[in-house]
Amino acid sequence: MKSQFNNFERLTLVMQASASVGSNYFVDPKLVGELITSGQDWALSWEYEWLEKAVHPLDEVVEETRRIFEMYRHLQSSADTLGMDKKLTNFSGFDHNNDAHSGVADTLVNKLGRFTDLRGATQNSHSSASIRNYRTMLEVYEPIIEKMRTTWPGGFRMLDAGEIDAVLAAR
Repeated sequence: MKSQFNNFERLTLVMQASASVGSNYFVDPKLVGELITSGQDWALSWEYEWLEKAVHPLDEVVEETRRIFEMYRHLQSSADTLGMDKKLTNFSGFDHNNDAHSGVADTLVNKLGRFTDLRGATQNSHSSASIRNYRTMLEVYEPIIEKMRTTWPGGFRMLDAGEIDAVLAAR
């Protein structure tokens, strides 16, 4: 059933309800304020699933950041399982000065507590080339994952050393 309230009305009512019980029971007003004032309000529907996902100018950046983080999480966990050197799969971050992915990454990790296991998730790469490298890596990684989904029971497995090397060589 679709709610009769829009997201602004929902959030306002829930914040008032939290204030009336004297706690942050329903929402964290500090987090809401930080997300809104930093332009990362796309994250409100990630944190509060009762809010409908609304179109946001950063939607494509958020989705691409998620895909990159999931790729690196898979690379790191697979390499760890194989006993490979952790340095090989360290994530070098996004350029904090020139890349919107950096703010999204910070929000995902530090505000929403997502991808906290990803080594290097919020590092500053100091390079505008980092996003281009990650996109090239995704071009190698995503066909591997698509094939895995259609041929492997359960649709998932750890990457083997050759797959890890192929993805990392693309950067």
